[in-house]
Amino acid sequence: MGNAFETFIKRQTAIVLLIVIAVCMSGYIIFMPEVFDASIKEMRKKAEKLNESFLFKDSFIVLHGGFSRVLGKKMIIDVSRYNDVYKLNNGHLTIVRPEPGENVDGNARALAEFYEYARQNDIEFLFILAPHKVDNHDDGLPRGVVDYTNKNADRFMESIIKSGVPYVDLRETIHEQGLDWYDGFFKTDHHWTAEMGLWAAKYVMNEYLREYLPGDMSLYDADNYDVSVYRDVFLGSWGRRTGRLYAGVDDISVITPKFDTNLRVEIPSANYLMSGSFADTLIDYSYLEGNAEDTGAYDDIFMVRDKGAHIINDNGNGKTCLILADSFGRVFIPFISLSFSETYAGMFAGNMTDYIAKTQPDVILFLINAYNVDPFEAYFDFGLR
Repeated sequence: MGNAFETFIKRQTAIVLLIVIAVCMSGYIIFMPEVFDASIKEMRKKAEKLNESFLFKDSFIVLHGGFSRVLGKKMIIDVSRYNDVYKLNNGHLTIVRPEPGENVDGNARALAEFYEYARQNDIEFLFILAPHKVDNHDDGLPRGVVDYTNKNADRFMESIIKSGVPYVDLRETIHEQGLDWYDGFFKTDHHWTAEMGLWAAKYVMNEYLREYLPGDMSLYDADNYDVSVYRDVFLGSWGRRTGRLYAGVDDISVITPKFDTNLRVEIPSANYLMSGSFADTLIDYSYLEGNAEDTGAYDDIFMVRDKGAHIINDNGNGKTCLILADSFGRVFIPFISLSFSETYAGMFAGNMTDYIAKTQPDVILFLINAYNVDPFEAYFDFGLR
């Protein structure tokens, strides 16, 4: 009995020592910021210096994440508080917007001006608000954590509605249709899934742009698509910050039409030109190979990740669509392009009047997720002022 007890004590001591080493070497502390705010600020500065020269950093991130999971920690502190990672009650990872947005009102005014420019030039316009990772009806955040992301988005929407900008708020559509919010997101990343991209394309085309559908309403029905699920191939942005042991690794789906497609995709900035089917031209399967930590599967499998994609669709509706989108557009744009004969897609900062004169769109879609209505003014720089 004595030997068994001694062995137990040694094991527990070793575990405690490993926890201390992992926590210290990874540059984090485990206390809540409300209580130790001053200590956290100092630790962030030290962590930033440590990260620049820290050997085996990735290994210790994984170790720290594993120990944090065992300890039941709901927060992993980053050098920047905007990148602090929180674990929701359902195990999903997220970041938050810790204060009211300073750019919300100015961004809303810029969007209203852009819409007015489109209207005066007889171009149909639709603003699409994609959901943020955190449910706007039930945030599921750890107790005491405040997130202004959806509050900022609500303020933004109130402003553009008053300005008469045509819009769809997909946050509310998710609730109206009774969908599970988090089924549409990766566990370790802030992005929505390809399934949600197809769902959003179907909703936008069937409910707002029906006149632009090239055929019957079934074009976007899920039954008309093949879904290939690749297991444990994607560790998202927040999973990389916390390590795979903290919240696991995500599966990722590649969705391709069962019907015939004939596309020509050109991305000058990437020196890319390809003709063929949807799968041949718009999907790069190489990013589904290798370790989950080494592949940016969501960011890279769809070729529209680069700015300035031009998609020509032989089976389109004879119309041209310009889609301006943040990274949430990567699983939205490919499906929307199946309706239009020409699709120009990307996020362009600068003089949009010249680009619109060059591309001559019949429709402009502007898609951005709720988090980005505030911090990134460049998304709303249309070169009109």
